[in-house]
Amino acid sequence: MKNLFLTVAAAIVFASATIFVACKGKTPNKPKEYVYDIYAAGYDNNGKRAIFWQNGKPTALTDGNREATAISVYVAGNDVYVVGYEKDEKEHFVPMLWKNGKPTVLTTKGGSENAAARSVYVVGNDVYIAGWDDKSAILWKNGEPTALTDDKNNTAVANSVFVDGADVYVAGYVVGSDNNEATLWKNGKPTLLSGNSPEANAKAVYVAGSEVYVAGFQKNGEKTVPQLWKNGKAVTLKASQYDTFVQSLFVAGSDVYMVGYEDVNGKPKAILWKNSEQTSLTDGSSDMAIAFDVKVEGEDVYAAGFDGSKAILWKNGKPTEYSDGEKNACVNSVFIVKREVTK
Repeated sequence: MKNLFLTVAAAIVFASATIFVACKGKTPNKPKEYVYDIYAAGYDNNGKRAIFWQNGKPTALTDGNREATAISVYVAGNDVYVVGYEKDEKEHFVPMLWKNGKPTVLTTKGGSENAAARSVYVVGNDVYIAGWDDKSAILWKNGEPTALTDDKNNTAVANSVFVDGADVYVAGYVVGSDNNEATLWKNGKPTLLSGNSPEANAKAVYVAGSEVYVAGFQKNGEKTVPQLWKNGKAVTLKASQYDTFVQSLFVAGSDVYMVGYEDVNGKPKAILWKNSEQTSLTDGSSDMAIAFDVKVEGEDVYAAGFDGSKAILWKNGKPTEYSDGEKNACVNSVFIVKREVTK
């Protein structure tokens, strides 16, 4: 009887230990934690110093002696790419690339005296930059310029570049004989978007799956209206009573975000659009406010620009000042990096 009791007791202890180990093994993992690094590019010192910000902390890219601005920022891995321009001692525009703060003068076509870089996109080891060189719209790939237009006949500017797989999209405008034509280049081949509008400009391009979005503005009668093109076709947006100018766009899922400004009786007012519904980012108290870029990360919407003399980054409509307002400053571009917290 004693032996039977001991056997049963041992079996109970073993079963309990097994259950404990099994339960311990099924303890759920803690949810991953993330931090968000906010990279921004623009200028301060009344437009005489190109600036890069990381999480609000500024780093000067130029010495502030001549006009300079950083227009676009892109982060790939541990590398930060910023493009823009700096004027030289002869007041000529010089196209610039700063990689991790180190400056590189981009090669110009035929030694032209004026050029600027306006947008950067990085895929693997390839760096694509859109801008202009004298009268031509230009695409640089790894520093080598390619003209998208013939500067003998037309003035043109490339405003934005986006790479999707093997396809390279560039948005900008070409000055025609009677009008400015909003233009999308795909692998160097142009498509005119704006029809009979006397003045139009494609400011940004974004590709989401099989859909190609281009945003900008064009004249409609006497009024300048915001314009979105999807796969080459114009999408009707709600018109403001004021002249309105779109500067950038971002697509998140089924939602299309755009930013820019409306000219309220000579006082530009920063605007955010979500699926054609517009929201004011500023109250109109300053003489001028413009939003130049927009990015979306998760539920958060970031917009970059200025309000009065202060560089501003808006997050979900709430402004953060990136400068003290003593001298004119602006955030032209923003890039958000989501990083997992490692312990």
